[in-house]
Amino acid sequence: MADSIRLMSLIGRPDERDYLSRPYGEMEWSTEPLTPKGMRIALQLDAGSGLPVEPETLATVQRAASLFAEAGAIIEPFDPFVGADVLDGLVDFWRSRSYADYEELSEAERASVLPFIAEWCLAGAEFSAAQTIRNRNRIDEMAQLTRAATAGYDLILSPVTPVAAFAAEDPMPITDPSKLWVTSRLRCRTTCRGNRLCRWALACRPTVAPSACRSPLTLAQTRCCCVWQPGSRQCAASN
Repeated sequence: MADSIRLMSLIGRPDERDYLSRPYGEMEWSTEPLTPKGMRIALQLDAGSGLPVEPETLATVQRAASLFAEAGAIIEPFDPFVGADVLDGLVDFWRSRSYADYEELSEAERASVLPFIAEWCLAGAEFSAAQTIRNRNRIDEMAQLTRAATAGYDLILSPVTPVAAFAAEDPMPITDPSKLWVTSRLRCRTTCRGNRLCRWALACRPTVAPSACRSPLTLAQTRCCCVWQPGSRQCAASN
């Protein structure tokens, strides 16, 4: 336990190589079990975009909500809060950014790019500089929407991705670049940065080590399920 606490105290520190890192604030890490009783937990089963959630994943999230409820938590339905216009703009910005990289490649290097990716990012050449900036600003808009929608909750419970797997020969669940959409139901952007493709992610209170958040859920029970706390920067993830 002592080693776990020491490890989290080190992982939580900023890295000077990351110019976006924030000043370090001392955190009192603990391995005491998390008590769900009295917590206000939002349950979002549909983010309002992307592919339908697979039945097995949906059942897993619902089971997780039941376990929290049995432990004394207050479960409340959580409606989608990020509109299609925001997601469209964000996808278009990613296309512009990717096209900027693709444009710099040599012909030989371009030949090694997956055709699906090449076709997807080529659309980024169509946007003006002004539109690209507006699309980039969708990231900040999403952050504002997330903060406003989640401020009243202790935890948010939602699928990370609607599909657990797809055909090995396919580049992703959606195989038509022109119809590419944000496939993750809720990417936990504010708390699980970098875990966007994980099957499950577990974010904890700033004063609780991730290992302590296994109650009332085990890691196996949280597969394809995302549990996160608004405003927290600590999370553990696994593929």
